[in-house]
Amino acid sequence: MKNLIPILFLLFTIISCQNDKPNSYLVYDDYLKGQVSLSLDDSTSLDFFFINTYSDSAKNFFLSLNPITNSVDKYSLESGELVKRIDVPIDGPEGITGILQGFTYHNSDSIFLFIKGKVSGGIIINDEGKFIDRLRHRDVQSEARTLINHATNGSNPTVKINDELYFMRYPLFDTYNPSNINDQYPLSLSYDLAKKELEFDSLITYPTFYQNEIWSIFDLTFSRTFNEKKQTVISWPLLDYLLIYDLQNGKVSKKPAKSNLDKEVPRPYTGAPKGDQADKTTLSALRYRAIIYDPWKSLYYRVAVLPLSDVDGKQYFPNSYEQEFSILTLDQDFNLLKEVFFPGKVYNHFNISVSKKGLLLMKNNQFDQTLKEDSLRIDIFDLSI
Repeated sequence: MKNLIPILFLLFTIISCQNDKPNSYLVYDDYLKGQVSLSLDDSTSLDFFFINTYSDSAKNFFLSLNPITNSVDKYSLESGELVKRIDVPIDGPEGITGILQGFTYHNSDSIFLFIKGKVSGGIIINDEGKFIDRLRHRDVQSEARTLINHATNGSNPTVKINDELYFMRYPLFDTYNPSNINDQYPLSLSYDLAKKELEFDSLITYPTFYQNEIWSIFDLTFSRTFNEKKQTVISWPLLDYLLIYDLQNGKVSKKPAKSNLDKEVPRPYTGAPKGDQADKTTLSALRYRAIIYDPWKSLYYRVAVLPLSDVDGKQYFPNSYEQEFSILTLDQDFNLLKEVFFPGKVYNHFNISVSKKGLLLMKNNQFDQTLKEDSLRIDIFDLSI
């Protein structure tokens, strides 16, 4: 079977497991709307780390960055067939100049391809693989502004709004130095496609709860989505609420989004964790992960990953794939509607996406003994009912 190798760079992943749930807990099967199996060839692994969805007036697509073929693979969410393999230019004046890391399929005319650790150097192609332009900001000589550990993954997709690309970034400094966890390090930035300029947003930084403390490195990741008001909504692992940033007026608000199983108050370390302490801390407690906005139903989905009962000898990777999880559904005003529980060792709970067809959960969990190397099953859920 093809390897399912987790990438440490994708720290937005998740945790899980055996917990006493409320007597009235909702079961995922009740919300299963349908499924589709993607047909995979010999040049495609089951990893599917970098994914996008796209819908036009008649069809729905599931897209994945294929590092084996250096392509963006476009699948039909109706038939599961590979509709198109869009070749990514490599080398030369119009090619990618670094390691591919993430993409944004905005439409058939604008596919943004990003490289690891930088904004400058990425390229724009169309659905035919034709080179359109290169991302290159004007202060490219400034190392501090070119080495950017942008996320561009399932939990923190890079999004195009009007003429700007919006990125989230992870830090490159010592995260176990509590003085580094402050309100002076911008976690968000934008790239103006017309002006070719970068701008860091000083409003989005580490929350007050996190500041000047030492936490597990896995608890310093976050997830971000945008709503139709162009507000930034962020989910932090240790916070039982969401942070909503209105970048137009500079206001920040909080909205409760707490799991029924969230019973403990997180406590920081008194010193830098040693050995597997960070792994055990994160695996043994409930943590919040992805926040996803569904523009078709005007709903938010927040993933809560449940603790493992036995963490001895286990590491965050790969054992986070064992964990059970729940998905909290909130309406457009952030009112909690329901919490639905999902089993561990089945779904890829750190890379959940949404399309017009519903909420998409890939069955490529490496602990699933039923995996097939020639197909990837995607279960489609409707959590609005």
